[in-house]
Amino acid sequence: MVNYTTRGTVSEAQPDGLVSYEVREIVVTANILFGEIVGLLGIVANVINVVVFSKIGFGDSVNLSLAALAVSDIGALVTLQWFNVLLNPWFLQLDLPFLPLEIASLTAGYPHNYFVKVTGFITAFVAFERCLCVTLPFKVKTLITKRFAIGFNVAVFFAIALTMFPVYYTAYYDWKFDAKKNKTVLGIFYTKNINDVLGPSLFLTNSVVPLVSFAVIILCNIVIAFRLKRAAAWRQMSTSASNTAPAAAVSLKEKKMVKMIVTVS
Repeated sequence: MVNYTTRGTVSEAQPDGLVSYEVREIVVTANILFGEIVGLLGIVANVINVVVFSKIGFGDSVNLSLAALAVSDIGALVTLQWFNVLLNPWFLQLDLPFLPLEIASLTAGYPHNYFVKVTGFITAFVAFERCLCVTLPFKVKTLITKRFAIGFNVAVFFAIALTMFPVYYTAYYDWKFDAKKNKTVLGIFYTKNINDVLGPSLFLTNSVVPLVSFAVIILCNIVIAFRLKRAAAWRQMSTSASNTAPAAAVSLKEKKMVKMIVTVS
C-alpha cells in the first residue's frame, strides 16, 4: 500500500515584489484575457481544419497526420484555456470549494504538456514524411501507407499518455484546511515516494522526449534544405547559357521554398 502525506493547512502568502497586488492583478488579468482570446481563435481554426480534412478525405497519409495534429492542438488549447481561468485573479477571488492553483496542475498543466508532446511527435512525423518525399519520392507512398499513418498517430497519443502515469500516481486531490478562507477545501497532496518516482520520470518526459521530436524535425529540415539546394544547383548547371534568366528564377524559387519549409516547421 502506498503511504500518503498527511493533511496540512494552507498558509497565507505574504505580499512580495516590486509592484502592488493591484498592479500585478491588472497585468496578469490583461495577459490572461489576451491569451484566452488568442486561444479561442486557435481552437476555432483547428476545428475548421479538422472539418476540412474530414471533407477532403483521409486517403492521403499526410491528411491523417495533419488532422491528428489539429486534434492535439485543440486539446492543448482547451487545457490552456482552463489553466488561464484557474490563474485569473478574478477567479481566485471567488469563494470556491477548491484551491485553483493546486487544482491547475493535474487538470490543466500536465494535460496541456501531454498534448504539446503529442503535437511535437506528430509534427516530427510530418517532417519525416516530407523528408522522404524529397529523398525517396517514388517510394514514400510505399513506406508511409494510410494504415501506417493511422497506427503511428494512435500510438503517439497512447504512448505519451503512458508517460503521464507517474504524475497521477504520485499526486491526488483531497480535502485540506485553508487558513485564509477558514474552511476545508479541495487541494493537492503528494505521496511520500514522489521524489523517487516523479524526478526521473519528469526528466525523461520533459527533457528527453521533447528533444527527440525536436531533433527529428531539425534533422529532416536540414536534409530537405540540402536536397532542394542540390537539385536547384543541378538544374541551374543543366540550363544552357541562353536560358540564364529562367535558371535564375528557378534558383530563386527553390531558395524561397527552402526558407518557407524551415519557417513553417
